[in-house]
Amino acid sequence: MITTKLGKFGKIVIYQYGKVGSSSIGVNLCEWLKCKFPGTTMKIQSRYPKVVHIHDPKILQDIIDNHSSPTNPLLIINATRNFYHRQISEYFQQHKNRENIKTMTMPELGSSLLENKIYRLNDWYQRFEKQLKFDLEPFDYQNHYSLTNSKNKHITVLLVRLEDSKIWPKIFSNLLHPKLTFKKRSNLSKNCWYGDKYNQFKKYFIYPEDAVAKLADSDTHQRYYQDLDKLDIDLPIST
Repeated sequence: MITTKLGKFGKIVIYQYGKVGSSSIGVNLCEWLKCKFPGTTMKIQSRYPKVVHIHDPKILQDIIDNHSSPTNPLLIINATRNFYHRQISEYFQQHKNRENIKTMTMPELGSSLLENKIYRLNDWYQRFEKQLKFDLEPFDYQNHYSLTNSKNKHITVLLVRLEDSKIWPKIFSNLLHPKLTFKKRSNLSKNCWYGDKYNQFKKYFIYPEDAVAKLADSDTHQRYYQDLDKLDIDLPIST
């Protein structure tokens, strides 16, 4: 069992939609627990490590159904990120053709991004709650996290935002363990093979107004980014 300030858990599952700093969370959890970070689990397993990093709801369901119980509870850590930045980061990481990325002009990259199903996650948290069979607690904008316990104490969900990552050491040490210091970072877009083009694009691109409105209407933004205009970040939108 993993002993934390929130209680004891059989596993910690980092479940999210990607490009939200989740690999950094996993690396630092494993640093604390003295285990090897397994990367992203892509298939249902007969056994899972104590720290599991996933995007697939089918794998989450398998862990809930077959690898946890009221006597072997589950801590789910979910990280989120504003979609204006996240969709750009995902676009570059998921692009199939490296040579295309290197040769495409800024306008070509912008058009390609907007054709890249950037609204497919707009109801992600509704689907997550349906799978959990309980509602997540509202985001605490003062303490910068949301913490939800299921009625039978079988599942606990801790939700954090990438934009608050500078205070993740405080959040995680206060809630889980003082040795969670978050000294390591992992899978940063600026350090990936597309880093130079990614940084150039971020300086160039501005979302059109209709895209801004559709992303703002997502449940991610409606629930967790009511303070977006107060955050100390440069957004690729017109003000």
